[in-house]
Amino acid sequence: MTSKSLRTGVAMAGVLLAAGVFGVATATTASAATTQVVAGPQSDPGKTSRATCPDGTHLIGGGYDWYPALNRGGGILDGEALIANGPSQDGRAWVTQARLGQTKAWAICETG
Repeated sequence: MTSKSLRTGVAMAGVLLAAGVFGVATATTASAATTQVVAGPQSDPGKTSRATCPDGTHLIGGGYDWYPALNRGGGILDGEALIANGPSQDGRAWVTQARLGQTKAWAICETG
């Protein structure tokens, strides 16, 4: 046996002995979480859109499409604003609403 292989063997034995004394750290394997995006309906003018997560999932985020009310010249009407964009009170859906125009809510849902 060469001196190099002897040193390697001793080093490996030292690692194995240390593992035996201190134990080997292990982690449990968690199931992989999956996500899906759910679209709500396009709202009627001034009404809410709600994108609800399906059973077995929970809400982790969301967003919206906004179709603002426009004047005859193509500009956004005075007073138009996005007035709701966030999770529902029950935490299962993303809710959006424009003051005068329309919105479409998007929910990001996760399993696991």
